[in-house]
Amino acid sequence: MRIFCVLISVCVLSGVSTRVLADAQTYCALFGRDYADGRTNDVDKWQTSYRNAYSSCMTQYTPVGSDKSAEKVIKKVVTTPTRETPRRKRIPLLAPGSVAWNEYCAAKYVSFNKVTGTYKSYSGKAKPCLVPSG
Repeated sequence: MRIFCVLISVCVLSGVSTRVLADAQTYCALFGRDYADGRTNDVDKWQTSYRNAYSSCMTQYTPVGSDKSAEKVIKKVVTTPTRETPRRKRIPLLAPGSVAWNEYCAAKYVSFNKVTGTYKSYSGKAKPCLVPSG
């Protein structure tokens, strides 16, 4: 009786999982997110990694069925727009040496030295205080 129940549940679960992964776009979107999440925390690099993984997956994935549906999927991926405008260079929010910069770094690092603009790391090295760019 237990073997029969296990066999039925395996059959039901395998039928559900194949329907969920049958859609190429959904599968490749999930694959692209997982791939990009493991690579970087930078937004621009994440988007580049996601696009590359997604388009690579879509070109390699051929669903079971007619060839026409595979051609449509590939055509959608090939016509992705390219970025023609150059990226905007990030500008620091606070200028090094300014009063606001000194206050920010002093609040962030207890060992911050306003004269040199550095703080002492846990390893004992003097490191410059870096302010996030906007």
